[in-house]
Amino acid sequence: THDYYANRVAFLINAGEAKKAVSLGETGLKLHPDNVTLMLNLSSAYQDIRQTKKAVRLLENIIEIDPENSAAQHNLGIYYQEEGDCLKAIDYFKAAIKKDTSALPHAMNPCRNTKMRKTVIDR
Repeated sequence: THDYYANRVAFLINAGEAKKAVSLGETGLKLHPDNVTLMLNLSSAYQDIRQTKKAVRLLENIIEIDPENSAAQHNLGIYYQEEGDCLKAIDYFKAAIKKDTSALPHAMNPCRNTKMRKTVIDR
């Protein structure tokens, strides 16, 4: 089933086998192109092997399929925070905390690496 790929990719990531996770995840995505859980897990595997652009592309695809997906919004917020794009980070964190407050710690200081110090709450 399509859950097999999502679960197996997560297992491989946790086992430190990100390259294998990517290979299996890409195969699974060809068979199940709208599997959001698989896309989330595969994006994590891409991050682990430093293929950030592919990870971001997958997260953006998730938002297209499921605009309310707080995990994808949260992960995109972290990505833009690390890239120094404070305003984009704030937007994604703001969207994420509407559904899931686990993004709140990042949202409280999304601009920690920049001169701009604005929180989601201030915006």
